[in-house]
Amino acid sequence: MILITDSHTDRRSAPAFFHMLKKLERYQGDIVFLGDIFDLWIALPGYENKLHRKFLHWCRQEKKKRSVGLLEGNHEFFVAEERKEYFSWCTNAAVRAESGGILFCHGDRINRKDKNYLRFRKLTKNFFIKRLLQSIPFGPIIVEKIKSAIKSRKNRFRKYMPESEIMAFADQCFTQGKRMIFIGHFHQNGGFVYSPDTERKLFLLPDWQSSGKISLYDENTGKISMIK
Repeated sequence: MILITDSHTDRRSAPAFFHMLKKLERYQGDIVFLGDIFDLWIALPGYENKLHRKFLHWCRQEKKKRSVGLLEGNHEFFVAEERKEYFSWCTNAAVRAESGGILFCHGDRINRKDKNYLRFRKLTKNFFIKRLLQSIPFGPIIVEKIKSAIKSRKNRFRKYMPESEIMAFADQCFTQGKRMIFIGHFHQNGGFVYSPDTERKLFLLPDWQSSGKISLYDENTGKISMIK
């Protein structure tokens, strides 16, 4: 299984990002994108660019050979609603459960103490904002404000990892029968592992943006490795 998170692709990093995708075609295993694939992705007409379209084309081709899943992050808007046909599965839920006790989570909703972010998410990811962006000529102005707010929070909290909240989240999931949890969002270059015993583990995956790393999970051995 191939896991990629937080690439935050933009025009500057796009060549490296698509080069990485090309390399992945040589690897076997299903692919899961754990969110924040682009610096901003609003999946509505007039808001997508050629990079979004190129990525969607790649996903459509790859899903003919294997499962390709996407879990929306805080930088994706309405992708699961509008572009799900390009993926084997695509969701805007907080988590995605797979067979065998595997759980995927972007991670932006783990810290329940961050009330300001949770309010911001509700204000920007809803039916009203979607219809507003679809119907008004000055939608790009709203988008720039959303992008500025996201960037401001990213710069402020990039190095903050709510370890106690992450472990509490993991413990709750473990009591529900999950045994392997994969999350992104927190931009921990070296990764992070929480394991209450040898059978259950939470992996906080390194972000591709700063590390250039993707994660390979071997479902037979339960081991995870990183490649560039």
